[in-house]
Amino acid sequence: MEKRKLLIIEPDVFERDVFSKVFSDLYEIKFTINVNEATETIKEYQPSALIYDMPLTDMGSFRKLNEANSHNGNSIPLILIVSDNSLEFERMARENKVFYYLIKPFDFKELSEAIHSATCFAIKNNLAI
Repeated sequence: MEKRKLLIIEPDVFERDVFSKVFSDLYEIKFTINVNEATETIKEYQPSALIYDMPLTDMGSFRKLNEANSHNGNSIPLILIVSDNSLEFERMARENKVFYYLIKPFDFKELSEAIHSATCFAIKNNLAI
């Protein structure tokens, strides 16, 4: 069985290493360091889920990612990781149909369950490989 693909937007080398160690046995992982790279990679890589560790000051990049991900009205499930538990971020996540919203610090078990749900949803709805 082919591994499901994750596209993870994470600029921090240490964090990328942690993601790799935790999830590479279960998923094929591709990293980008920013949203610009991710928007170019989404169509060619066809991930089953996107994971974005969003900096607090980067709402413009979030909008750009959301637009690139909304091709033909279908969006690859997006798991958003933020360090701010504000109503503004929660509202933004709901309005933009973020699949799962994690607040730092988070439990990798919770992230693992979110990834599994997101990739199953993508496969069931023919959104990605």
